Amino acid sequence: MNAVILRSETGKEHELSPAQVLCNDILLPGETHPHDVCLFVIGNEYGALAAAWGCCLQDSLDEAVNADLLDRLLLDNEYVKELEEEGEDIANEAIIRLGNAGEPFDAVHIWARECPIDKQPLATLLAFAEARGASADTLDGI
Repeated sequence: MNAVILRSETGKEHELSPAQVLCNDILLPGETHPHDVCLFVIGNEYGALAAAWGCCLQDSLDEAVNADLLDRLLLDNEYVKELEEEGEDIANEAIIRLGNAGEPFDAVHIWARECPIDKQPLATLLAFAEARGASADTLDGI
């Protein structure tokens, strides 16, 4: 598989490489999950960076960070400390802490879109089914 096409709730298509799509909690059409898991595509001003499953956007962001898919948005801790020492309001600087380690990330241009599973192309659904059966971490693991 060369590219994965994901459709957001608005119908817009986002193209990612298979390595950018996590298979952490796949939910296929017709299935239910007690935590209402869904797929989010996450990106910035340059396009889509990752896709991850979660029960909310925060969970999906944390999963993508823990899988090192959003490293290009990672900020240096020393830079953040300097801002705090200068009295800057970190919340107004659009710095968010994500992942298990609570690392600082630049959220100025970050965006996310929910991608309902019933709107996905057949090739994407088949790839998710194969990845779940293979217990793959990402779609390039199949």
